[in-house]
Amino acid sequence: MPSHIFDKQLVLQCSEQVMNMLSPETEEHREWMKKGFLLYRQGNVFNVKQEGIFITAAVVEDVKRAHVKLDLEYFQLSSCSCSNEFPCRHLIAVFLYIYALTDDLGDFFNKWKEKPNKKLAVLKEEGLIQKGMKPSEQPAEDWSELFKAELDNVETLFGTQRIYAIWYKVYPLLKKKEPKNRELKPLYHIMLASSLLVEICRFCHQNETNTNSPALFQYAAQVIEELQLAIIEHVKQIKTTPLPFSADPILHDMTDHIRELLFCGKAFLYERVVIYRIIWEHLLNRKKWIEEERTMLEHRKDDEMKKDGLFILECELAIFHFDFLDKNEDHIIHYLHETDLPLLPFLFDWIISMNKRKEFKRFRKWVPVILDQANLYIQVEDFYDRQETIYYLLNEFEHYRAQAGDDETFEHACRKLLPYSYAVYHEYLIEKGLFHTWAELQLSIGFSLDDVESRLLTVIEKKAPGVLLPLLHQEIAGKIAAKNRSSYKDAVKYLKRLKRVYKKTGDMDTWEHYFQHITSEYKRLRAFQEELVKGKLM
Repeated sequence: MPSHIFDKQLVLQCSEQVMNMLSPETEEHREWMKKGFLLYRQGNVFNVKQEGIFITAAVVEDVKRAHVKLDLEYFQLSSCSCSNEFPCRHLIAVFLYIYALTDDLGDFFNKWKEKPNKKLAVLKEEGLIQKGMKPSEQPAEDWSELFKAELDNVETLFGTQRIYAIWYKVYPLLKKKEPKNRELKPLYHIMLASSLLVEICRFCHQNETNTNSPALFQYAAQVIEELQLAIIEHVKQIKTTPLPFSADPILHDMTDHIRELLFCGKAFLYERVVIYRIIWEHLLNRKKWIEEERTMLEHRKDDEMKKDGLFILECELAIFHFDFLDKNEDHIIHYLHETDLPLLPFLFDWIISMNKRKEFKRFRKWVPVILDQANLYIQVEDFYDRQETIYYLLNEFEHYRAQAGDDETFEHACRKLLPYSYAVYHEYLIEKGLFHTWAELQLSIGFSLDDVESRLLTVIEKKAPGVLLPLLHQEIAGKIAAKNRSSYKDAVKYLKRLKRVYKKTGDMDTWEHYFQHITSEYKRLRAFQEELVKGKLM
């Protein structure tokens, strides 16, 4: 097979990963390498084909055939059809075959022997890894070291390639290395997802000024959302099956790692803070630990204020959450009233919490600052984010109204958040039969009656016909002013409804006066006059 078809950089990158994974100091690793080399040298590698970053091949040993798929970009996601422990001799044989066609194989072995796996050696020296121990059996405090070792393998990748490798390669691989202990599995997955989230946020912060950053951030946002969902799912799992007390040391060791969510760069502030809060509220909520964390955050905040202040807000948002949980919130409300930062999304978990606990009096105390923050948010976000967020906020106000029976607060919120609250407020007023207020809403917003269902107009015409009068007059004037045949037809349609409404209100004199006025004023509009005749109004 000609060597020029292989990407030398990819092959050398793969060789670095092989050298990091297999240590010449480990007898078992030396044996794997020896057997793989023998298979390669004896010519047992056949049908080698390249498919992008993948190399497929068959390795024949005696009468058995093993099918290998070698991932040049990320060796640890390579696979073999045999049932041996990874990496098997067949994989190593194919790797050596490819390397020999790309570079000098003797140089590879010299480098491998000169470059022992330092991480592995340190862990063994400290007694954290013993002979034959698998990653999933390592003590939980070394999970982060395991994650870091895998992330180091994608450190040379840039842009969306790095995010892709973390999501499609590192994450699936590390998920397979979960502990055998069923009770520890959700903790492992929470720490894994949060560690990868930290890594992605740090990488995005470092690449914020790159020309391709919009694409990078868009892709990263999708991955971060999936990691968030994974964390939330495993937190729920722990809530339904409480952890044993023996897990407390592991949880306490997690606090330092979870704190990194606050300080891994400025990208994805909301996502980082929300996950930090969720983990602390539902997993780490020991009074002593919270006091320790608050003290550390206060010290960090003081240090930040003496420097460039990059993470002051993160410190404040984390401390505020502990204060909220402790119902010590007057200073938070004062801060939110005074600040010009749009922090509405960070209030949602508090709003939801008050609703779930039916803390109605407390909720009412928060209403003014929630609405102030909503108006700040409206000023800075794009239309779709504004619309979606305000709808979500009003949904929580609706939950409050339904439980507390406080229509006044709900209506106040709807009025303060117009026009973004229009759809919700509209539905509420119709449901309550508040047709006069509904009519005032239509006039203030300036919506056309064309956008209102005919069925709804019929209902209002039957139950409160008088409220339609100003709306119909406004609509008719607008249609005539448009001065085209189609708008004249619509004007006649609304004139016929207006006549019915005046008849129902018993005020036909006003109708006659009004109709004479418009027929006289617009007598030069021949098309309009023709439509009046067609509509049998004249």
